[in-house]
Amino acid sequence: MTIVLCHFGNPWFDDVAEMIYKHPNVYTDTSGLITGKGGYPEKYADWLARKISEAIYYAGGAEKVLFGTDYPVTKHADALDLISKLDVSEDDKDKILFGNAKRVFGL
Repeated sequence: MTIVLCHFGNPWFDDVAEMIYKHPNVYTDTSGLITGKGGYPEKYADWLARKISEAIYYAGGAEKVLFGTDYPVTKHADALDLISKLDVSEDDKDKILFGNAKRVFGL
């Protein structure tokens, strides 16, 4: 059984990192994290990017992180902007945006 922990477990990023590290069938996604632009939402997006990047380091890589939006609550552009802010390699960003879903769900 494949389990996907939604919203990267916000605000329990470290706990989710531990879960995806320890369990081969557990994954997480980046859905439902961003709402709006400017002011506090922009600072919040920066904080999220930092927390997600740290969790990816802790988990040993981005192989178990899937892209998500929570559309229509979150716009695709805003969700993509969050991924662009991550302090991970471009290869890891590609895994998050498509490669992991392709592998996990056999797309």
